[in-house]
Amino acid sequence: MYYIGIDLAWTDQHETGLCVINKHGLIQYIHADIWTDEALLEILKRYEGPLRIAIDAPLIVPNNQESRQAERILAQNKIHQHHVRAFHVSRTFLSKTYGSIRGENLLSLLQNRILNEVDIHINETSHYVVETFPTAITASLFPNEYPFHYKQKRNVNFQQSLQGLKRLDICFKSLEREGHLLNYKEWISPDWHTMTRQSKKHIEDQLDALLCAYSLYLIHQDNQYSKRIFGQAETGAIVIPYSNL
Repeated sequence: MYYIGIDLAWTDQHETGLCVINKHGLIQYIHADIWTDEALLEILKRYEGPLRIAIDAPLIVPNNQESRQAERILAQNKIHQHHVRAFHVSRTFLSKTYGSIRGENLLSLLQNRILNEVDIHINETSHYVVETFPTAITASLFPNEYPFHYKQKRNVNFQQSLQGLKRLDICFKSLEREGHLLNYKEWISPDWHTMTRQSKKHIEDQLDALLCAYSLYLIHQDNQYSKRIFGQAETGAIVIPYSNL
């Protein structure tokens, strides 16, 4: 049994992050140097099921123009008193901007090439693939530290995003010290003094993949957490771990 997180880039022109955690909370793989769907599938073939996979990307996009229900419901609710908003997507926007809906394509490849019968609901018996959102996961797992602002954006410069990434790294190190996550520092050991925009983005993608994988590990292995779902799986849903603090 493995918990797999994929920080899927919008296209194969950018790197994708992948993390694999076993049932004991041990990180067995974490990299962000994967470019194509084929390369991703080849790595996943190494692991025997059941595979529980969480992907940071829209997997089901039924709407041509308007936003999905998943993003609307997420925006209307709070996660431990925090408002979290995800990028609103439509088939038209994704197709015109990126040439395809990569999450849908990857889900189809997983169903046809790797997992045979795969569910789109979290369950205890079979392979499944669900959609998640790392920003929402950080609000759920680290509510006292949120927001991290670890992604460089129009209103977040490089130095600000670097400080946010450091804070997220500290949170993961705390989880490791407390025995909730194993092998973190063996895989993630940033050199903050020499970090460039490119090397920061690499760590960022790795930690996003880790958040995706760790969320499923918590839902299945930590009694403190249960799943919280925004939307309906059949029309696109975002799943995160949630604990009533």
